[in-house]
Amino acid sequence: MTYTIEAEPFGGIEVTESGRSRRLSVRIYPNGRIRVSAPLQTPREVVIEFINKFGAKIKAALVKTGASDGCEAGAKLIIPGIKFKTSQRDLEFEMARTLEHDWEARISYDKIKIYYTEGADLASDKFQAYVRKVIDSALKNEATHYLPRRTEELAAQQGLKYDHVALRNMTTQWGSCSSNGRICLNIQLMRLPKDLRDLVIMHELTHTLHMDHSKAFYADLDRFLNGRMDELNKRLKKRSTSY
Repeated sequence: MTYTIEAEPFGGIEVTESGRSRRLSVRIYPNGRIRVSAPLQTPREVVIEFINKFGAKIKAALVKTGASDGCEAGAKLIIPGIKFKTSQRDLEFEMARTLEHDWEARISYDKIKIYYTEGADLASDKFQAYVRKVIDSALKNEATHYLPRRTEELAAQQGLKYDHVALRNMTTQWGSCSSNGRICLNIQLMRLPKDLRDLVIMHELTHTLHMDHSKAFYADLDRFLNGRMDELNKRLKKRSTSY
């Protein structure tokens, strides 16, 4: 059984109960991930007490890994209990008694459902890569049906012209615009609220007028966003292209 405990200042800590564990132990991964192994049916309050008792040593170990602030480096584990959603779908996990493999996935109109067997290692790189691949597939589907159409709508509203929209899964940028008006948008935009998606799209559309970040560029962008540019940019800076 695997679950997550929220523990300050570390955030989510993965706890795995196993019949092979005879005592509580903690492992710090190079990317800053924290994993506690516990014997079966260990009460959560005992696990929390263990984490609190060794908090200073855990933080020291995290610092050695190079983790930001000793706590939050690397991608987060995507396991049962985590809250994750796209613009259209909620991510859900469900244990299944019989599966052809250790885990399977189904994407419906409003859900990304991950099924896993009792003995599956949900913290393994293989499982984490599988879940992210499934999520990215759902994001690409949503982006394909939404982003080109929304770009067309916003361009028409502001009387702007562009060449075409391409979709990519980018790690550092929300979007880009070439000098010939070709706009590229990140499928990860489908994890953002609608007004932040519009901010990125309008940012790239404004580059069809100004291929720089001059005062004129920001003046037009703020006008297109009805004076909300600073507010929206401040919110966007708190979001990451990775998850």
